[in-house]
Amino acid sequence: MILPICLALFTTFAQEQEHSVPVGNTICPVLGMKVNEKSPVAVVKGRAYRTCCPPCVPKLEKNPDKYLNPDGTLKSVQEPKDQEHPTNVENTICPVLGQKVNEKSPTVVVKGRIYRICCPPCAPKLEKDPGKYLNPDGTLKKKK
Repeated sequence: MILPICLALFTTFAQEQEHSVPVGNTICPVLGMKVNEKSPVAVVKGRAYRTCCPPCVPKLEKNPDKYLNPDGTLKSVQEPKDQEHPTNVENTICPVLGQKVNEKSPTVVVKGRIYRICCPPCAPKLEKDPGKYLNPDGTLKKKK
């Protein structure tokens, strides 16, 4: 009994993936992290959005109105325009937790600057309250 249900769900999922239109987003709609062609995909209203990690897929699929505008564009995350390239800060410490970061660390764009962070949960914290972690000039505040 369970096998036919699983098969039906997988078939529906596969058909939805096959007939979805790629959006081509470069930023995760949920956390604002960079995405690429290998990133997990969430299908919402026939459109395929790349996400930064597998846990973001169900978040986007279950609550798309929180992350997407009615026209399908990303809501809270600003996609960089062709002529607007964010500045890479190349920080070596996570602004939120003070942990070491490197060129392989996740990133988040805040106020036109790309900051390295130690883990995906730091992204919304930095986006929500950048003044708590960054000086007005964009440099990292010193950890106490």
